[in-house]
Amino acid sequence: MTAKIYLVRHGETEWNRDDRMQGQQDSLLTAKGRAQAKQTGRALARVGADNLPTWVSPLGRAVATSALIAEEVALGPVMLEPRVKEVGLGSWEGWTGEEIARFHGEALADIPRSAWGFYSPDGEGFELAASRVREWLGERTESAILVIAHGMIGRVFRGLLTSMTPEEAMISNVPQDAIWCFHEGHLTELAVEGLS
Repeated sequence: MTAKIYLVRHGETEWNRDDRMQGQQDSLLTAKGRAQAKQTGRALARVGADNLPTWVSPLGRAVATSALIAEEVALGPVMLEPRVKEVGLGSWEGWTGEEIARFHGEALADIPRSAWGFYSPDGEGFELAASRVREWLGERTESAILVIAHGMIGRVFRGLLTSMTPEEAMISNVPQDAIWCFHEGHLTELAVEGLS
């Protein structure tokens, strides 16, 4: 994979704020999330990531984020892509972290909280999510693209596009105010706040 990939996460949602697992369910962007999206757009313009073919998860929070980003930076063709949607969390979607700890705490005792979603009993998991992202990446012929997606699927991207193991990728930080740039196996994280 030689394309340069800029990856951003959607802005904060109501469920993010309330510590609810979203997976492939949806909730609205908060005022903070809308501001994050606009700030991300300004930051993309500053680093020269404009007019890029843009692939967007079809989930509402990513689509809303892409529209706000487009108010701040020119995007190339915008395409909805189901293979970059968030990792499915099965019956945990809509649960709070506290509820998961209460009902599954023993099983998750030795797993960092950031990786919990990959262990939901009837969820998609890392490998299944990686297979769809890998397929999509294999079709890319562009020299540079922008992807607007999600936190857990962002960890999957890290595992596939860098030297991180899946275990390292699962616990990596995925803030909503950063731009990740992947190029030839290297990852650069750009803090949006410092760029706007």
